[in-house]
Amino acid sequence: MIRTSTGQPTTLLNTTVVGQPWQPHLRLGAGVDAVTGQLRASAVAPFEVRRSPSLHPEYRYALVQSESDMQSLISSSVKASYNLEGVTVSASTSYLEELAVSELAVTILAEVNVEESQFSLADAYSLSVEPGPDFRERHGDYFVAGYRAGSALQVAYQCRFTSTEQRTKFAASLGAEVPQVLSAEGSAAFEKTAKAHGANVNVRITAQGVSSPVPDAPSEGWTPASVLSVIVPWFNDNQAMEPLESYLQAYRMIDPALPGEVPVSPDAFAQLGFLYNRFWLVRAHFRTCPDFGRRLVEEAYHKLEKTIEAHQASLATDAQQIELLTAETQRVLTTLHEIANRQAFYSQVVAAAKTEPGKGVNHDADQGTVRWGYGFQRGDEAGVDVTLETSTVSADWKIGWNEHVFSYRNSSRVIVGFDVVCNRSSNGGDWRKVSDQIIGRSGGDVFVKSDYDRGYSWTITWYTVEARLYPAGPWTDVTVHAPDFAAALGASSGGSDGVSALDFWTPERMAEARPFGVEHDPDAFELPDAPRTVAGGGLHGVHAGGVASSLGVASSDGVAGPDVGPVTNRVADPRAVPWRTVGKLFFLRGGQLFTGSACVVHRTGILTAAHNLTYHGVAAEKLVFVPAYDAQQAPFGAWEIAQPLVPQAWHVQANQIAAWDVGMCTIKPLNGHAIGEVVGWAGLFWGGVAPVWTAAGYPGQPRPGFAFDGEHMWQSLGSRVAEPAPSTIAKLDDMTQGSSGGPWFDAQAPDVVNGIVSHGVTGTQRMTSPELGGWVGQFYRQIFG
Repeated sequence: MIRTSTGQPTTLLNTTVVGQPWQPHLRLGAGVDAVTGQLRASAVAPFEVRRSPSLHPEYRYALVQSESDMQSLISSSVKASYNLEGVTVSASTSYLEELAVSELAVTILAEVNVEESQFSLADAYSLSVEPGPDFRERHGDYFVAGYRAGSALQVAYQCRFTSTEQRTKFAASLGAEVPQVLSAEGSAAFEKTAKAHGANVNVRITAQGVSSPVPDAPSEGWTPASVLSVIVPWFNDNQAMEPLESYLQAYRMIDPALPGEVPVSPDAFAQLGFLYNRFWLVRAHFRTCPDFGRRLVEEAYHKLEKTIEAHQASLATDAQQIELLTAETQRVLTTLHEIANRQAFYSQVVAAAKTEPGKGVNHDADQGTVRWGYGFQRGDEAGVDVTLETSTVSADWKIGWNEHVFSYRNSSRVIVGFDVVCNRSSNGGDWRKVSDQIIGRSGGDVFVKSDYDRGYSWTITWYTVEARLYPAGPWTDVTVHAPDFAAALGASSGGSDGVSALDFWTPERMAEARPFGVEHDPDAFELPDAPRTVAGGGLHGVHAGGVASSLGVASSDGVAGPDVGPVTNRVADPRAVPWRTVGKLFFLRGGQLFTGSACVVHRTGILTAAHNLTYHGVAAEKLVFVPAYDAQQAPFGAWEIAQPLVPQAWHVQANQIAAWDVGMCTIKPLNGHAIGEVVGWAGLFWGGVAPVWTAAGYPGQPRPGFAFDGEHMWQSLGSRVAEPAPSTIAKLDDMTQGSSGGPWFDAQAPDVVNGIVSHGVTGTQRMTSPELGGWVGQFYRQIFG
């Protein structure tokens, strides 16, 4: 109701507000200001409420598959009356953060409620103060007159799929009736349906009004079966019947002479309620946002959340701020929608990648086909922006064949489609893929040729998206929902025997350990001997970035240029900068003792090769890092690895190649100090490629001219050399096994790492490294902040 007797719009408040989620700060008799949402001093005499009998358990099930479904749940759980609740998460609304809904996800929500039949109220209420002109300012508009007590359990079954088709068929198979997943029959039926449609089910549990915390999940996580065998019995045994909903009563119900109006228009309260409801929708989407999307929206979301919370008390009287925050909430929601669209597009591209032809399969343009198209040429949904780049080659006839290689290289983009077109109607020639896989990668190669003694004209178009907006590659089925970066599965600093890593590595074991390394097959990736066009901007990404060194080493001039090195020497003083950041890595894998190399790149952690941490499913244990190691001496101590991590891509590749051979580890403090506080840390540069590097590490396999034994640190200066494999760089180098994981320092910035020793070839002076694309920066920030 609007009153305008004073010329200012006002709202006549309801005499009661019931069903608001109970907040921990509420207490019986406390005053509540409807405009600010803040508690005020009590104005009622002490009272006791009369408890109501509890009802039998009520079970509710819902299939949440659209944003409107989410909005309905939010509206029913978050009453948004006046400005009484805002965006505060209460125990009974926390389940709203577990609703995963997108083109690739639905949630089945199961609820059990055991509540009192009525609100617990007093028989009568009386004022304890004499009303005066400042009554409302001191005591608010309402007082907490009672509550409804109960116990509640919510189980959210988040069902994620690798394609929109799977999701659609799953939802359709459920029919009109949601399975009663908290019953034995319903749980079994749900598991059968989920398995039949390829659903990846994650179970999230929240509870209120219970006498003990929710039990810890088993190592494999909660399953529908373990919910029935563990959670349901636990809930039945621990019901505590605590307040779940509040009952607010207006003071004018005690003294009708007290005014019931507030100087805020109903429209303002309506706009505020809309803002709060939209923000709850944003919060639900954000909490279940995939890893790759979270990093894109995290800063904006938290800024919005803090701003709303900071201004919550004054929002009802600040229409301009409501408008601004509503607009910002919509912007964040739009970004979250775009992230969901990109995830769905990702899944579609992964499916399309399976239709591209195999490597080496020949396609003849003389058979009536002059255009071959694979993947996607555009994105139809908001946030999916596909760009194209076209290359053409033409030549007149000559004796023999005309031949050409079309390549694409750009680690800041991902190929989502490509077209190959023969521009001649006859005697066009043929083409074949040189790469194993093109779609879903940052590089690809196609070979074209003419017929014998004929000319040719071919065009290729590459369709790409910006890599940083999608999961770190390579794009595969299993990474649609997976985190971009994962723990090295099974890797730990300790082990099942209870012996700490530091105690395990005795001097005898360190001496016994042998260097671990991975040799690169020189024939694993080879381009045809033909002229080549490279699209995509080559190796340099457009999103260069990095973190600074703590060492302050001066820049070095005069070493850039072609054909530098390899110049290889033993490091004279490993304790000097930047060498003191480099160290020897000791680890146990498959019962064998190994060594590698690593470099401190953060106050609390190191960079190394992923294959040191986990290789073809066998993870390292007993990981210890010794900076500036020299002939069994540890001048800065031995440091235990806390958590080793690698790109998710490294786990899912059958052939673990150099492109993803990046590992990072957090290090446990030693004597109360972080490792970077003791030795400093090198800088790290990604998104660009230096022309010359100095590699450092602990090679342990001798070669002619170098008595490598793993006991000393060596350095090898060398310039970049051609490397045909996508997302991989190479340099001239003499290092051998044991140097794996050692840093490539930029020769012109000697304290900045721009590569990692990954793969070498015995008998050659060549070493490869993953190209440190923008995803390395994402990896770094996720681990170290």
